[in-house]
Amino acid sequence: MWSAAPAADDADLIEGVRTNQFMNALPQDVDGLQLKSVRTDPKQGKVTAEYIDANKTRKAQILVIRIPKGVDGDTHRDKTLSNFAAFIKKEGSPYVERRNYESPSGVEVSCVDAMQNKKLLHSFCSTVQKGRLISIQPLTVAPEKVDARAYEYSNAFVGKIVDSVEKM
Repeated sequence: MWSAAPAADDADLIEGVRTNQFMNALPQDVDGLQLKSVRTDPKQGKVTAEYIDANKTRKAQILVIRIPKGVDGDTHRDKTLSNFAAFIKKEGSPYVERRNYESPSGVEVSCVDAMQNKKLLHSFCSTVQKGRLISIQPLTVAPEKVDARAYEYSNAFVGKIVDSVEKM
C-alpha cells in the first residue's frame, strides 16, 4: 500500500497531531454533560464542541485553535484570558477572578471565573497543548447561589477535557 509522507508545508500537522484527532479525543460524556456537537475545520486549524446536561443547568463550549506561526502559545493564552476578563467586566459582572488550575494528570490551566447574578458561574479556562490553544468555557447555573460545588463541576470538566487531549 502506498503512503505519501505529509508535505513539509502541512499546516494541519502540528506536533504529530492533526485537527480532526481532537474531535476523536473528546469524551462523549463528562460528569453528566453529553457531547452535543463537534465541528472541525482542518484548513483553519479549528475545532468547536458543545456539551450540555439533561437539566440544562450546566453546559460547556470548547474551542481548539492553531496558534499562529511566530506567536508564543503562553502569550496567546494570556492575551485571550485578558480579553475575556475585560469583556465580562464590561458586560457588568461584579465578580471576575483569575486563577490557575492543575488537572489530575498535571496539565497547567489558567482560568478566569465570572459570577453573574450570584447564580451563574462562567469560567473561561485555557491551556496550550499539542501546538494549539485549548479554550474551555463551562457554565453552571446554581439553584440558589454559586457555591463550591459549581467550582468543582467546572474544575472536573476542564480537567477531564485537557487530560483527554493530553492522552492523544
